Parts: sequence; structure tokens; C-alpha cells
Amino acid sequence: MMECYKSRFSVREMAEFPIGLKGIGERIRYAREAMDWTQQELAEAVAVSVQAVSQWENEKTFPGLDRILTISNVLGIHPGYMLWGDAFSSSDTHGEMLSVPLVQANAVARWDPNDYPPKGLRFDRWFLPSNRPQGSMFVIEIEDESMLPTFKPGDHVFMDTGVEPAPGDFVVVVFEDEADVEFSTFQLRKYRPRGNDERGRPILELAPLNDDFPTFTLTHKTAGRLLGCMVEHRSYKRASSSTRRNLS
Repeated sequence: MMECYKSRFSVREMAEFPIGLKGIGERIRYAREAMDWTQQELAEAVAVSVQAVSQWENEKTFPGLDRILTISNVLGIHPGYMLWGDAFSSSDTHGEMLSVPLVQANAVARWDPNDYPPKGLRFDRWFLPSNRPQGSMFVIEIEDESMLPTFKPGDHVFMDTGVEPAPGDFVVVVFEDEADVEFSTFQLRKYRPRGNDERGRPILELAPLNDDFPTFTLTHKTAGRLLGCMVEHRSYKRASSSTRRNLS
């Protein structure tokens, strides 16, 4: 099993982090200095201005949750410490970081469950999953209507590469462009095993929930591969078109 997001600090070092620091800004400063980083270096790592880092540390402004998770990951500090001043949470006694990244659509094909962190990828948003990953975990954002009505554009889906799908589960299938990985595509589909071919190799049917979109058949001849099984789905209430018009 692959563990996610190891802390840069040992358990003993994390245990020595002060838990009496009252504000997030103080904890950001302490963690940054423990890494021997300047405010400029932290700003570049989390893609903000150095003024933003200064305002956080002086508690003139406060980073949002997504940004706190990003700060925690780049500094190698458990997010529980950043949020509450605790070195470890009750579910994470080894200093592992349980936040997982949102992977952009054009980068899903480059996610390698055997090579974390993926080389050459940067992540701007992080999420706290409800359950501990069994493999490497990532988040995708639904962009099309192929999985309506269950999955809507803008929903977030947590994929775990360590979970073996069962019939009826939802999986990500990647169709790879051998000439250029940047042109590879992925789809979320319902997993339907359809037996084996004459040599005993599996045949998989990957079906949409919206009949207006295609069903894919995955065999040994198909240039596609499964990349993770859905373990969590987050859907968000959106304003109606009339509400948006009234707000504009």
C-alpha cells in the first residue's frame, strides 16, 4: 500500500513543534522558518505574492482551507497542526498528510500511482478525504454531462488507485496518445466486467449514465487503462439561472 504525503519532519521533530501558538499566522511562520525558507520562497511555492504571506503571518488576512492544505503540503506539515495547533490528528499518528490534490484534466494521464509525487505536476487545490487512502489518491473535477444525473459538471470525485473496482463502481479510464501524453484523455465511467476473451483476458464495458454519450469497451487491444476507483463524490448546490441573473 502506498502512503500519502509523508511529512518532511520525523515524528520526534513534529512532537517538538509548539502547540501553544495561538494563530494560523504564527504556525505558518514557525513551519516556514523550520524549513529555513524565506517568505519569498513560500510565496513562490504556493503561487501567491510575498505580501500575501506577510499578511498571513501577521494575521492581517487568513488563507482559505484550500490554501492551508497547499501550505501544509509544500512545508511538509500535517494540516491538523496548521489548522488547530495539534501535531497529529487521532486518525494519523505517523505524520502522514491526508490531503489530496485536484488534478487538472490534461494531467490525469500523467498520474503515476507508483511514483508519488508525480514529476512535473503542480497542484493549486487540495482536499481532505473522508477516508484514509488505500493507494495514491487524487481528485478530478467533472467537466462534461456524460454521467448525469448523478455527476454534474463542477462536482469533485475522489479516485483511489489502491481500490479494486467491483461491478457497478465508478472508475477513471485513461485513453493515451502514444505520440503526446498532453493529448491523452480520461473519462469517468461505470465499471461492468463482461467476462474474458478466448485467452482468458478480461473484457470491460465502461458505461456512461447519460445515454447520449458513448460506452467504451476495454480489451487488451484497446489503448486505454484504468486509473483508480471512485471512493468519494462531492456535489455542490449551485445558484439557479434566475438567481444568477438577479445577482449580476
